Amino acid sequence: MARIASDSKAGFYPTPPSQVELVARRLRVEPGARVNIFDPCAGAGDALHGFSQALAGQGAAVSSYAIELEKERAEACKSKIDHVLQSPYEDTRVTPHSMSFLWLNPPYSEHGHERAETTFLRDLTDPTSGKLQPGGILGFCIPQKVLRDTAMLLALRFED
Repeated sequence: MARIASDSKAGFYPTPPSQVELVARRLRVEPGARVNIFDPCAGAGDALHGFSQALAGQGAAVSSYAIELEKERAEACKSKIDHVLQSPYEDTRVTPHSMSFLWLNPPYSEHGHERAETTFLRDLTDPTSGKLQPGGILGFCIPQKVLRDTAMLLALRFED
């Protein structure tokens, strides 16, 4: 997509429902488990809502947390997600290591000296201040063409 078209959407590329379903089918939890799920680029909340429903359907007690920059999308998110903040993710406080599942579908763009996808991944999975708990699951939705920019960080911080 051309840069002008991307800017006109404010960097908003929601995860297609079919992809949410594919990922959700692979998530497994024990019945009765307490699960915190988080999307720092939540859009209207559809993806996070789909994951929440899938985990709750397995008997988990799910709490969902979302951050969305754009006001109208944040408002739409509030009807689907337990806790929603309308803010840049950098301006929020989220307890480190508090999330069981992090769905990361960040803006696809250059961000200073590195791609935005890398910046989001670096910040949100930092070993000290990252939001994902040890052993938690990262769902990282990025274009294949930028995987090389995040591959080393993924290899260093994650397994399986």
